[in-house]
Amino acid sequence: MVNKYYIKFGISNRKNAGSKAMRDVMHLLDEQGYHAMPALPVTVNKGVKLLIDIPLMILTVLFFVRTRGTVLYVIPSNAFRIKLLATLRSLLGFKMICFINDVEQLRMPT
Repeated sequence: MVNKYYIKFGISNRKNAGSKAMRDVMHLLDEQGYHAMPALPVTVNKGVKLLIDIPLMILTVLFFVRTRGTVLYVIPSNAFRIKLLATLRSLLGFKMICFINDVEQLRMPT
């Protein structure tokens, strides 16, 4: 059983360089045997996304990634989601990989 996952986040349907790059990355990850964690589209209300996406992520990590798996996340991403993943990692011991998609995002204070 392959337990390599990435956090798929909503990408707009606009034709621009930012969304094309992430589509290409997700396509490559799919080819390398990674599975996308379920996520709601970007157009869904943030409150609803929080109530559904976070529990889906936790359940995926607990039941599919487990201790020997790998989770890849992308910067920029939801800070709460990354902190939660780090907490789950400290409990379970799976591998986390960070893909930096936007260097400018790292330079800006939060």
